[in-house]
Amino acid sequence: MKKRFIALAALALLLILGVAMAEGAKEVTFFCFSCRENRTGTVSDTYEYFDSTKHVQCIICQKCGYRGMTIATSHTESIAATCQSAAYCNVCNHSYGDPAEHNWGAWTKADENKHVRTCQNSGCNQSQYADHSGGNATCSTEGTCTDCGASYKDMDNHTGPYTYSYASSSATQYQHTVTETCTGCRQISDTNDEDHQLVSHDAKAPTCTTIGWDAYETCSRCDYTTYVEKSALGHDRVSHDAQAPTCTAIGWDAYETCSRCDYTTYVEKSALGHDRVSHDAQAPTCTEIGWDAYETCSRCDYTTYVEKSELGHDRVNHDAKAPTCTTIGWNAYDTCSRCDYTTYAELPALGHDLVNHAAKAPTCTAIGWNAYDTCSRCSYTTYAELPALGHDLVNHAAKAPTCTAIGWNAYDTCSRCSYTTYAELPALGHEYAAKAKKPTCTERGYTTHTCTRCHNSYRDAYVAALGHWYGEWTPNADGTNSATCLRDAYEHAVDCARFSFALTAEDVRTEFVLCPVCGEVSELRLFDENGEDAETLEDVQLLLVEDAAAEAITERLPAGELVLRMGALPSGEMLMSVAFEWGGEPTQPTGQVKITLPAELLDGYALCLLSEDGTETELALDVQEEEASFVLDFTDSLCPVQVIRLVPEV
Repeated sequence: MKKRFIALAALALLLILGVAMAEGAKEVTFFCFSCRENRTGTVSDTYEYFDSTKHVQCIICQKCGYRGMTIATSHTESIAATCQSAAYCNVCNHSYGDPAEHNWGAWTKADENKHVRTCQNSGCNQSQYADHSGGNATCSTEGTCTDCGASYKDMDNHTGPYTYSYASSSATQYQHTVTETCTGCRQISDTNDEDHQLVSHDAKAPTCTTIGWDAYETCSRCDYTTYVEKSALGHDRVSHDAQAPTCTAIGWDAYETCSRCDYTTYVEKSALGHDRVSHDAQAPTCTEIGWDAYETCSRCDYTTYVEKSELGHDRVNHDAKAPTCTTIGWNAYDTCSRCDYTTYAELPALGHDLVNHAAKAPTCTAIGWNAYDTCSRCSYTTYAELPALGHDLVNHAAKAPTCTAIGWNAYDTCSRCSYTTYAELPALGHEYAAKAKKPTCTERGYTTHTCTRCHNSYRDAYVAALGHWYGEWTPNADGTNSATCLRDAYEHAVDCARFSFALTAEDVRTEFVLCPVCGEVSELRLFDENGEDAETLEDVQLLLVEDAAAEAITERLPAGELVLRMGALPSGEMLMSVAFEWGGEPTQPTGQVKITLPAELLDGYALCLLSEDGTETELALDVQEEEASFVLDFTDSLCPVQVIRLVPEV
């Protein structure tokens, strides 16, 4: 019901805002909730899925892209729902609703343990399986399944263990025996001839002393085998000559080995050892070799002689000393601590290497000198200093600073150099006095700052114009309403906002057009119980209630001020309208809004909320001492005004 109301409200909004569309037109004017004002939108050519029963067309705002809804219409079934899939709409191209229920057939026996049933719907092959149950079946006696009526044994009730035995029966098969022992039934044996489960084994060649075999197979389940043993080969003997031992090498007698394995009759004879001769030592020198005492052998070339290299000089390093202008020198050289070896060679004195320097005249603050000579290698010089001259001072007058220009005190400079006692005095800067101008309805305000010394000025702190603050809006005779600004008496007129409503009381239907801003009720027409036009009534105006207030329960209040009006139609029906206006035009509330007004205005009345088609919904009224309040829900509403009928309580 709520979504149907949203769709109807969307269509009503298009009509109320004066959307003049030729048949087939795509552009419309509507109130955009994103832009918060009337905008041009485009009606989508396609339908979109709305809920499980309806689809809708959308209005797309051409400025911000906001998507609003038009009337929701029912899905058109192009493919009916089955127990495998939901129905399919050929307008919005979307599945909707739930799949149909399966039409299960009766349970029938599937095997010794389970039964099955199948869906009877055309094109559905869905099946369900379940274990047999009931009937008191055991492992040895049958029971009757309570679902399918079949006889079955409960194979899970066996309590005894299984034993297995295997024996070879031929070259290709073995005998497999399974024995089951159950305390609740009997012993069951089952013997089968089955093919060998063959395992391959690699061949092993025989050696001189061990047996071998060819590749063979066995069965992993019985004692079947193709194994055949091969005898040991015996040694294949080879003869070897004898060899006598030496001082350092072993010897042996003649012996035999095997060509296939490590068999041997070899017996080793120990080495003889050296026949030693002793020799004296000789020490090495810086330039000649030497040796320690050593031995040789009378039978072979054995020796313990080890040559000791010449010692070389035990060098002592001496640093170089460069010759100077007046003294001799030498390069770095070595001597030996053990002998008279040396590499020393003397270098003669150099004499001065003179450098000429130009004269420099003294200045006010720096010394000077005449032309002089120095030596590039030593401190020799003919330099003689000339003292500084001192400053030749010039006096300068002072200048006072201004707001924007620097100044200085009296100061001195030197006629010969850049010496100065000048010290800059910074500009004073402006000393401003501020004067504010208040904003008006149409002109902005600002603050002017003026310098007290030089009258330089600038403006800042701008404040936006206040805008007009209008009093109560009243209807004019030409379909407009007007109001006067409370600050500057400016009068402004705008077109009336026109919203159509209807109410039914005592079988008489009253249709009218309401402007919620000025309260004018026009185009009043009465229709009798047969729907025939019975009477046209004079226009009336609903009066403004100044003590009413609004509070946002969810979201926030729209721009503008609350406009709550009350009054009676010529037919005697009491009405109340609730809206918000800004500059004489209604603004759209969102969410739930609480309205509060003096309780005496509603004393003796019940409240019924009107919809555009004339249906009514009772509103809950909360009365607390001198105030009464009720809540209006604009959450899904596209209409900025809500109209309430005040029904006298009996």
